[in-house]
Amino acid sequence: MKIVVIALQSLALLLASSAGGAAAAETFSAVLSYPGPSHAGTSAPVYRRNGRRYRFRLVPDPDIAQNVITVELVMQPADAPQSSNANLLDATGRLHGMQRWTFAASDFAHGPSKSRYGAVRTVKLAKLGTVVTITVEHAGVAPTKATPALPASYRFTNLVVRVEAARAE
Repeated sequence: MKIVVIALQSLALLLASSAGGAAAAETFSAVLSYPGPSHAGTSAPVYRRNGRRYRFRLVPDPDIAQNVITVELVMQPADAPQSSNANLLDATGRLHGMQRWTFAASDFAHGPSKSRYGAVRTVKLAKLGTVVTITVEHAGVAPTKATPALPASYRFTNLVVRVEAARAE
């Protein structure tokens, strides 16, 4: 049922941005989920800015036991291959560890509002003249079992985020 609602929201946003002209095309709002219909969480509609098209995806990162312990929000040019590691949210390309667009299951054990960056996160992309707002609407996590190779931790059962992008003021 949730996937149907997300698909209908995305379709409505696509129709609104198609009918709205240039002003609507440079604003973006979509709900992405893991697991998504394609397990990659590819967004629709595509965000347009200065004649370029961008897409947002949620990319799961499993541990060696195949528990999805982190999910990363990725922004890429729409024509980039999905296998590309480039993420425009990381303006420097050198950042590691927890960032506003990285979601670790262990960070959500007590809910989105108590996570490191909170439920609402903002990323300013000066080179693109864009502000991206990420709202964690739901984060379902479950404990993992300890093994000889891994300590007990948490894994995602699902993650729902709203991504909004707009021209920076």
